[in-house]
Amino acid sequence: MAVLQQHRQQQQLKLEREIIELREKNAVDKKKEAVAKLKELFEDLRVIANSSGVLSEEIIRASIVPVENLQPGAHEKLLERRQEKEKDDDESHGTDNDEQVEEDTENLSSVDKKLESGKYKDDVYALYHDIKLATIANLIKYPIGSEKYTQINDFFKFLSDCMFREAVRLGLLEEYKGEHEAESKEQAESEETTMNRGVTTRRSAAGLGTEKPAATDGTNGTNVKLEANGRLKTNKKKLTQEEYYAEERDRFESDIFNGFKKIFSDVMEFYGEAYYIMGQQGPMFSSLTGKAAIDPRETVTRGLFNTVQVLPPTKVQTGPYHLMYVSPPVATRIPHPSLPPSEILQFYVHPTNAPLPSTRWLKYDSYSSFAPSSDDFATVLKRGSSAAVWLDKVGLPIAEEAAAKREQDEYDNESNPEDDEDEDEEDEDDQAQQAEEDSDVEMKDTGSDLAGDSVNKSVVQTTEAAVKTESAISPSTSDIVNREASPGSSPALTVDDGINLLHVLEWSPASFVDDDEIEAAANGTQVELVSWLLLELQDMQRTRLAREDTSAFMIPERERRLALKIQNILSRLIGETNPKDLDLSLSHLLPILQTNYAGTLPGPPEPKTSQAGRSTTRTPSRQTRTKR
Repeated sequence: MAVLQQHRQQQQLKLEREIIELREKNAVDKKKEAVAKLKELFEDLRVIANSSGVLSEEIIRASIVPVENLQPGAHEKLLERRQEKEKDDDESHGTDNDEQVEEDTENLSSVDKKLESGKYKDDVYALYHDIKLATIANLIKYPIGSEKYTQINDFFKFLSDCMFREAVRLGLLEEYKGEHEAESKEQAESEETTMNRGVTTRRSAAGLGTEKPAATDGTNGTNVKLEANGRLKTNKKKLTQEEYYAEERDRFESDIFNGFKKIFSDVMEFYGEAYYIMGQQGPMFSSLTGKAAIDPRETVTRGLFNTVQVLPPTKVQTGPYHLMYVSPPVATRIPHPSLPPSEILQFYVHPTNAPLPSTRWLKYDSYSSFAPSSDDFATVLKRGSSAAVWLDKVGLPIAEEAAAKREQDEYDNESNPEDDEDEDEEDEDDQAQQAEEDSDVEMKDTGSDLAGDSVNKSVVQTTEAAVKTESAISPSTSDIVNREASPGSSPALTVDDGINLLHVLEWSPASFVDDDEIEAAANGTQVELVSWLLLELQDMQRTRLAREDTSAFMIPERERRLALKIQNILSRLIGETNPKDLDLSLSHLLPILQTNYAGTLPGPPEPKTSQAGRSTTRTPSRQTRTKR
C-alpha cells in the first residue's frame, strides 16, 4: 500500500513539472511572438514614413530628436529652449540658453536612425512622441494655414492612424480585452485547484515518517513542505521561474497596451480652432483657422476677436422613434357634437396621385447668355423626359397652329393679287397727298392792310426764334426760314429738320462714344484702354479728395464723364463675351427660393373644466354593485 502511494506521488510530481515547463514555454513563446509583431510594426511604419518624399526628409530622416528616449514632458522643454533661442536676439541674455541648446544638439538623432538601431525596443509611445516632436519642429517654421503647414499636419495624422491600423492588423491590440482577462483568470483558478489537490495527496502520505519533496504553489508564491511529524510548514520565497516568465510576459503586454492607450488619449484631445466675436444676438463663429492641434504657438488676435477650441463631433446613438412621436394619441372619449370636425392629416396626397418633381425652366432676361436655362435639383424625371412631355402636350400644338396660320396667309395672298395692287395704289396716293401737305405754306398779301402787316411781323419773329433754337440744338440743320423769298410773300417753313424725336427722348448723359473707344474696338485693346482710364479716374479722385474744403465732395463734370465712359466700355465688353470664351467652370445650380410650410399635426381637444374645477362631463362607473 505504501509503495502504491509513493508511486502516485511520483506521478503527480512528474505531471506538475510538465505543466510548469509547458507554461514557461508558452510564456516565452508568447513574448517572442509579441516582440516579433512589435518589430514588424516598427518596420512597417519605417517603410511608410520613408515613402513620402520631402516630408520624410524633413520629419523622419532629419536629426531633430534626442538619441535617448526622454521621459514625457522632456520633449516639450527641449522644444521651448529651441523657440527661445530663435526669438532671443540679445547675446548677453541668451548665453546660458545657447550653451544648453548646443549640448542638446550634440545628442540629436533622427527617427529613422533610431528605428534602424532598435532604440525604441518595446516603447511605442516613445516612437509616437519623437514623430510628434519632429512634426512640431517643422510646423513652427511655416505660417498657420499655408500649404506646407497643412501637408506636414496631414502627414502626422496619417502616421498616427497607421500606428493603430498596423497594431490591430498584427494583433497587438485586443478588441475584447475584458474577455481575455476573464479567460486568464479562470485558467489560473483551475491551475490553483490542481495544485491544491497535489498538496492534499502528499498530506495523506505524511504518516510514513519520511520527508517528502516540497510542493510549490504558483499562485501565491509560497513553498509548502511536509515534515516527519506530519505538520505543514510554509515559507515565503522568491518567484519561481514559471512565475517570473508569466509576470514578465504580462508586464510586456501591458506596457505595449499602455503605450497605445497613451497615444489614443493624446489623439483624442486633438481639437480645431476658430475665431468668434460677441454680437447683439450672441456669439458669431468663423470657420476653422486650419491650426494644428500640436502647434504650441499662441494665436494673436486683435480687437474684439477671440479664439475658441472646437472639439470633433461625436456620434450620438439614438433609439428609433416610437409611434407616439409620429402621430399624437387618439382621444378615447367621443368629441362634443358642437365641435367642428378635424382632419388628422391635412393636405395629404397619396404618392400615386402626387406630381413628380421635374425640371424647372429658368428665365433670366439680362443674364440669359451665361445663366443656366433649367434647374434639375431634387428632380425625379430627367430633363429629356420632361422636355418630351412638354413637346407632346404644349410644343407640337403651338407649332401646328403657327404653321397652319402661315399657310393660310400665303394662300390668301396668292388667291387675291388684285387686292394687293389696289393697296399699292392707295399707298402711293397717300404719299402724294402727304407731300402736298408738307409743301411750303403761302399766305396771301393783303396790300396796305395793317392787320396783314402785323401778322407777317409776328410770323417772322416766330420763325427767327425757331431758327436760333434749332441752330443751337443741331448746327448742321438747314435754315427753317426761307430768306430768299420775295418781300411781299410770307417766309417759307421747312419741316425736315433732321432730328428724331424718339432719339431725343431716349438720350442720356452716357450716350456718347469717343474716338479712342472706336480705335480700341478696332485694334482689340479695349481691356488696356479700360485699365488706363481707371488709373486716370483714380488719380482724379485722389486729387479731389485730398482737398480740405467742401469742394472735395463736388464731382466735376470731367470726372463724371470719365466714369460713364468706363461703364459704357465694360458693358459692351460683357455683352459681347460668351461663357464659352472664358475658361471658367460655371456652376449650373443657382439658389432658388422655395416655400416651406411649418405646422404640426392636430392633437385631441383639451377637456373643458367648470368653475369649481370639476369636469363638465361625467362618465359612468365601470364597476357596478348588485344586491342579491
